[in-house]
Amino acid sequence: MEIYVLKWAACLTVFFLLYKVFLEKESFHTFKRGYLLTALLVAFLIPSITFTEHIVVDTMPTVSASATQFSEFTEEALHTEKRFHFIPSILWSVYLLGVVFFGIRFGRNLSKLVRKIKENPHRRIQSIYHVFIPSTVVPHTFLKYVFLNKKAYDQNEIPKEVIAHENIHAKQLHTLDILLIEMLQVVFWFHPIFYFYKQSIKLNHEFLADQGVLKQGTDLIRYQNILLAFSSNAPTPILANSINYASFKKRFTVMKTKTSAQKIWILTFVLVPLLSLLVYSFSTTEQVITTASDESFENSNLTARSLEIEILDNGTYLVDGTPATKRTLAQVVNNYHQDITYADRNNILNIHITKPEIAPREEVQFIFDALWDYGFHRLVSGEQEVVRSKGNTPLAIDNSQQKKPYAQTYLEGAARNGKKAFVLEIVNSTIKFNSKIISLNEFTEALDAYTEKWSATDYKEAYPSILIKNTPKSFLNKVEKAFQKTQYAQANGGMKLIPPPPPAPEATLPPAPEPAPEAPKPTKNTNTIPSPPPAPNPPPAPDPVKTLKEWNEKGASFYWGPHPIHLKEALEMVQKNPNFIIEVDTTNPLHPIVKLQSC
Repeated sequence: MEIYVLKWAACLTVFFLLYKVFLEKESFHTFKRGYLLTALLVAFLIPSITFTEHIVVDTMPTVSASATQFSEFTEEALHTEKRFHFIPSILWSVYLLGVVFFGIRFGRNLSKLVRKIKENPHRRIQSIYHVFIPSTVVPHTFLKYVFLNKKAYDQNEIPKEVIAHENIHAKQLHTLDILLIEMLQVVFWFHPIFYFYKQSIKLNHEFLADQGVLKQGTDLIRYQNILLAFSSNAPTPILANSINYASFKKRFTVMKTKTSAQKIWILTFVLVPLLSLLVYSFSTTEQVITTASDESFENSNLTARSLEIEILDNGTYLVDGTPATKRTLAQVVNNYHQDITYADRNNILNIHITKPEIAPREEVQFIFDALWDYGFHRLVSGEQEVVRSKGNTPLAIDNSQQKKPYAQTYLEGAARNGKKAFVLEIVNSTIKFNSKIISLNEFTEALDAYTEKWSATDYKEAYPSILIKNTPKSFLNKVEKAFQKTQYAQANGGMKLIPPPPPAPEATLPPAPEPAPEAPKPTKNTNTIPSPPPAPNPPPAPDPVKTLKEWNEKGASFYWGPHPIHLKEALEMVQKNPNFIIEVDTTNPLHPIVKLQSC
């Protein structure tokens, strides 16, 4: 029981610290409310999870002892038990006294609120009841009852924003959260985590109420001034939600905070590995030893053994606390469990690989290979379990060096340059949008869905890649019609997939021929051929740096052979070697391609 309580407390503390560090100051308050309540349940469940590990041995371990030894052991144990049997009784008595005390306090606080509801007039407004108190009172809420000072209410001295704030507490039933944490605090009164946990729950309730009022169109500055005017440090019922000056600094900061959807998803995904780590760390592993007639052990008194290998960030290891490198790992491991044979280690030795995050597959594979000759029964990391007798091997190493599709490479390059983009490939009668094959009927909807959150500037400054190859004219016309219906085309003045050819120049009459010049008079030496005029100087070679910059302004993409590169890289290459060959592909006038090749 004590171990379970310690594990539960540790889990709840980890969840609470995660909330304080990463979530409390964010603006998605409804998610935070669900997180705080769910964490209470999950923290209770994790320590109760039990994983069973079956260990196969030849015969069950035996223990032999003489009658004299057994007698001495029994007498000593009984004596010790008599000396300390009263300690658990004292501890349980103290615990029960605490439960009674906090239980009585909870009951008194609850009865006070119920009595205030019964003894004072109240008015129902839709599903909420306003209870009017004759004495001075800070507006507060319990369940669907909002407690207000009667005189101030009758004289319209309570701003509508304050009443709206308390109404939101009532509508969202924030009191249920407080009642839950209060009842848990009665049972676990000895643990301080519940006090801090309750404060965070109540503060998040205020965030929710503030958010609800501001969504109704209330001016932020005016609302903050109203809260300051109605704030008070006067005591309020423990089980109620009320305006509290102590929390204003955080509340005012959070009011101005706007958490992006991307950050919400990132924080959500952080919880998954955290939950896995907590389950792995605080669950219980039960070893069940069974006998097997078809296997023989040299020593029948063998039990399960373990060896822990911690992977450090610098690529080294700790083997049960002993430092090791990749070169010395097998040597260091060999210093352990030499009292049993290779065959025994293959049946009972469990090697646990630990790391703050999931151990890389490359490391698991290396440890597997390095310890194969040493012998082990099972190799366990956070992601996988390798059992030698089953013949399975570590999970395949991810190949991150595989060539990326063109669309992915293009979109990543556009994102690095802060530009919106999409890739449209029309080959024959097949349409691929961002590497995904779609039908003609899906084209308009797919493009509109992708650009749905683009701003007007995004539409104007986007750099799409449109590739058309071997496409029948009839099919291309259909794609063109679908493209004209998209928001992107309409935002760009009805832009076309293939721009029309430039207009032909206007026909003009040729000028009248000039009269032929008079023939030169013959000179005395008619056999002399006049020397030709000097050849004009060759035009200067174009500046490659200037050329690349001009094409960049036209929205070009740059390649070194088959590899896409940035403009900066291209400029550095031509500055070092001006003799680079620059080829320009203008098949797609909206997206020219500039290729660099060495001479």
